Amino acid sequence: MTKANHSYDINSIGRKNGYPGIAAMGDWKDLIPVDEIAPLLGGIIVWFGLNYLYLAPEIIAPRLAQKYYIPACQTAVAEGRRERQAAVASLVAAGERRIQENMERLAQQMQQATGGALGMIFGGRPGSDEFMRRHGNTLQGWANSYTAPALQARLQQERAALAQALQAEEREARRGIIHATPAQFCGCAVTDGMKDRIDMAAFTASLRLYTPAVVRRLESGGVVTEAGPCGKPPIV
Repeated sequence: MTKANHSYDINSIGRKNGYPGIAAMGDWKDLIPVDEIAPLLGGIIVWFGLNYLYLAPEIIAPRLAQKYYIPACQTAVAEGRRERQAAVASLVAAGERRIQENMERLAQQMQQATGGALGMIFGGRPGSDEFMRRHGNTLQGWANSYTAPALQARLQQERAALAQALQAEEREARRGIIHATPAQFCGCAVTDGMKDRIDMAAFTASLRLYTPAVVRRLESGGVVTEAGPCGKPPIV
């Protein structure tokens, strides 16, 4: 059994179905007006190339950086500093409250202990009640003079522990900071953010109709929150 050799002529198929063949439709150039589109495409390519090579990196981007991107970055750094200062203030207030509560509790425990000791010494003896009414405050003051140094030492320990905690927090906050001032950091961050010349050229060539992600980050100050070659923002 031999296989039928089928050959298809797309022009003949089209004619059988009432459509003209491709040959009858004319040259493909009649469908795509290359002669009319070519100058437009050429102009777009030249305009993009001009933006890529010169306008975006040399003129437009530096002006945008000075007028918009660096101020946005510095505002974000300043906000970060305010947030950290508020967090540190809350940490200090909480530490002071904890110290105050600990010292009050310790003083109460010592006072109860000395009162109990005096009661054991003088309690139950004839005339002890009268003696304590007359001299109890003096005896308590004498006992407190011995407990006061211990309370003071404990207070110093508590404050030293709080200071160490604050120093540790500051060291952690400074970790990764490369630039000491917001101006230095933002200059670096914005320059690094604009290094993608294709995105910047597309942004400037489209007359800002197209906004790439990197430009949105620059405009919002989002480069501050991103880890990069410029390090962490100097919020300390």
